[in-house]
Amino acid sequence: MECDNALSQKVKQCTDIGEVTHKFTMAIQAACDASLQILRPGKRAIRERSVPWWSSELSTLRKRALAMRRRYQRTKNDADQR
Repeated sequence: MECDNALSQKVKQCTDIGEVTHKFTMAIQAACDASLQILRPGKRAIRERSVPWWSSELSTLRKRALAMRRRYQRTKNDADQR
């Protein structure tokens, strides 16, 4: 309760609301950065997740098959195009 009163007094005394907003935002961001753990996988983790048998040829075939599937699905209502 005392903290709320102190904050409200500071806001009332300040003439530049943009500065107060910026300081408040920076305080919240600092608190979040300190308390929340951010997990970012590195290049090594991404590389190790892939399976050893997957090749660039398989990637090309997969992309082609998906493109053909999308094309087929777009012609559901037109028997002539199928």
